[in-house]
Amino acid sequence: FEVPVDAPKGYNRWKYGLLKRTGHAATVKTAQIIKQYGARNVVYLIGSADIRNRLLYANANDSLLDASVSGMLQGRNRRARAKIYLKHLEIVYGKPTHSIVAVAKVGHNNTKLWGSLPGREALFASL
Repeated sequence: FEVPVDAPKGYNRWKYGLLKRTGHAATVKTAQIIKQYGARNVVYLIGSADIRNRLLYANANDSLLDASVSGMLQGRNRRARAKIYLKHLEIVYGKPTHSIVAVAKVGHNNTKLWGSLPGREALFASL
């Protein structure tokens, strides 16, 4: 990945990047954060139908989707962002690190995501 030509100033600042971190994250060295995060067992649970975005769909009514310039640089919707991010991690770490589990026919609905069989398996797999 390269820095986009039209990247907004501060696009790599905390919460979108590792620059100018706050709170506990500011007390940990960047190299340590990167190393530990890549080693963790992380599953990104996404809805296969989580593709709406109020900038692109007049009836999306999704006020929780970050539609700022920095947010939109991450992808058009949550499903796209998850896939782009996973690919980014593969490039950063040089190998697949984390995984995505998509719940069929579910949009941005935490009850349906976590209540689904794939959601429960992702949540309780290590128990």
